[in-house]
Amino acid sequence: MHNVRRSDYDVTNTVKVSSAPAVRDAVQELYERHWPGASFRPIARAFHDFELAFTGRMPGWFGVDTVYHDQQHTLDVTLAMARLIAGYETVHAGTPEAFGSQRAAAGVMLALFHDIGYLREKDEDARNGAEFTRNHVSRSAKFMAHYLPTIEFGHWVETCGEVVHFTGYERPMDSLKLAD
Repeated sequence: MHNVRRSDYDVTNTVKVSSAPAVRDAVQELYERHWPGASFRPIARAFHDFELAFTGRMPGWFGVDTVYHDQQHTLDVTLAMARLIAGYETVHAGTPEAFGSQRAAAGVMLALFHDIGYLREKDEDARNGAEFTRNHVSRSAKFMAHYLPTIEFGHWVETCGEVVHFTGYERPMDSLKLAD
C-alpha cells in the first residue's frame, strides 16, 4: 500500500491546512522554537480574526466565497511562509541578517491576510468576491492598514502594505519600494 497525501493536509501530510487552529498550532510551535520568549499573542489573535472573517462571522463582512482563494489556500500559504521564515532564521540566527520575532510575526500575518481583499464588506454592491480579482491585493493592504494597529502591529502597516503587492499583479514589480 502506498502513502497518499490527503488533499486538506500540507505537503508533509501532518498539518490539516483546512483548519485554522491546526495551522496556528504548527506556526506557534515554529515561532516558539525560533523566538523563545517572544509573544505569540498577536499572531494567535490574527488567526482568530482570520477565521472569523473567512467564515463570515466578523461583523460587517461576508465570508469567503471564491473557490480557490479560500481558507485552505490561505492557511497553506501561511504555513509555508512560517516554515520558510523559520528555515531562514535557522541559517541566519545570531547574525544581522536574522529576521527576528517581530519581522517573522509580520510575515506570518501578511501571509494570513494576503487574500482577504476577496472578502466583501456587507455594504458593498458586489455579487461575490471574485469581482475583486483585479484589486484584491490593494484591498488586502487596506484591510491590514486598519487591522494591524488593533493588534499593536501598526508600525508594520507601510511595509506589509507594500510587500503584499508581491503576491499580485496590480503594480509592476519595479514600482515596489521597501526600506532596507
